[in-house]
Amino acid sequence: MVNRVAVTGFGAVCALGNSVPELTESLRTGRSGVRLIAADPVSSPVAGGFPLLEGEEVNLSVSDRALFDPVTRYAMHAAREALEQCGLLDDHSLRQRTAVYLGTAGGGAHSMEEAHRDVWYHGTRPKPLAVLSAMANAPASHLSIRFGLTGPNLTYSIACASSAVAIGEAFRAVRDGRIDCALVGGAEACMTPVVVRAWQSMRILASVDARVPPKHANPSRGTARGWCWEKALQCSCWRGFTVPWHAAHRYFARSSASAARPTHPISACRRARGSRQRCSPH
Repeated sequence: MVNRVAVTGFGAVCALGNSVPELTESLRTGRSGVRLIAADPVSSPVAGGFPLLEGEEVNLSVSDRALFDPVTRYAMHAAREALEQCGLLDDHSLRQRTAVYLGTAGGGAHSMEEAHRDVWYHGTRPKPLAVLSAMANAPASHLSIRFGLTGPNLTYSIACASSAVAIGEAFRAVRDGRIDCALVGGAEACMTPVVVRAWQSMRILASVDARVPPKHANPSRGTARGWCWEKALQCSCWRGFTVPWHAAHRYFARSSASAARPTHPISACRRARGSRQRCSPH
């Protein structure tokens, strides 16, 4: 069975806003989310972005906030927005057939670095749940537990392509009928002292103008002079359908009929030769 795929919900947490409407408005008005960030008391500050989420985290108890690394807390916030938009929170049967596909390169970097400080600086043991907080698959696992998403749960860590790979694999799984619905996205919260200092050593982070730091992250004005690091998370809900999509079913995007049909590379090359088009061997 081959499905067409529809995106039915979005959620976002980043320096430009703690929701999709806030992010959209920031993009529309050209607002920059770049701020000065001090990696530690010794090194010079860098230009970067991070969410201002304090006080807005939803449905997290004190114990949850102590357990969850920032990357997991951001995931909870963005995922709830996406799930509320698509109505999945009210559909218990569909949640049982919903998968989680999440990409992250750094995972629980804050928790890992905190554990290192406990051992090497304070001379104490790490927190009992440090391993559970630091694992790269912690955000996806906690999303499944919190929202009752009992389908496959997969985490992809392929550097800067992590979320792109997660999105592509989720699309294929929904299209091919292996799953009915998926919570898909990418998450990063690895702006820690060691990580920032490591990138500074490579001399690629944006140089800082303390007077107007946001201008260094505005390529449209030709003033970007380096790379700005950011913490962010994006989630979306994807559903497959084989019948005409009903008007009552809200969606933000859906695949075309041709994109819903998987194509074998050799068949594509044969068709290209038939139409006298060049076909790349890759």
